[in-house]
Amino acid sequence: MKLNVLTRIASASALTLGLSVSAMANTYSVQSSSNLGDAAAACYIDTTGWDEARADRCFGSTFTINGDSTAVFSVIGVNQSSSQFNVEYLDNTCDSIMNTTQEGKVCLRAISPGQKLTQRVRVTDNYTGQSVVLDAVANYRVF
Repeated sequence: MKLNVLTRIASASALTLGLSVSAMANTYSVQSSSNLGDAAAACYIDTTGWDEARADRCFGSTFTINGDSTAVFSVIGVNQSSSQFNVEYLDNTCDSIMNTTQEGKVCLRAISPGQKLTQRVRVTDNYTGQSVVLDAVANYRVF
C-alpha cells in the first residue's frame, strides 16, 4: 500500500505492468484550507504506480480479472493536521481507517475488478459546528 508519497513508484511502472489510474475530476490540495466549503471527498485505486486522490470519483483499470486492489478514500481541500476538522466515514463500510501524515484520515476498502464502491464521509468544522456529508465513487474496471 502506497500511502506515503516517498514509497510510490513512478506511473511509468504501472503502464509496464498493464495498470493505469485516471480520474474525471479536479485535483485539490490534500491539506490546504481552513474553510469547510473547500472539503471534497476523494479516492484512488491503489496500484504500483503513482496514486493521487481525486475529488468525487476515481477509476482504476486492469487487464486481468484476478488481482483485487484497495480503494483509498480521503478528504482533500481542508487542513486535517489541525484540530479544526473532524472526518467521520459513514455507513460502517471501511475495512480499516487510519491516519496518515500525507493524506489525513483515510478509509481503506477492498475492491475487485469490475466493482464500483461509493463511500460517504462527514466533515465537521469543530470551530463553527457546521458539517457536510460528501461522497466519492471508486470504479475498478477490467479491459
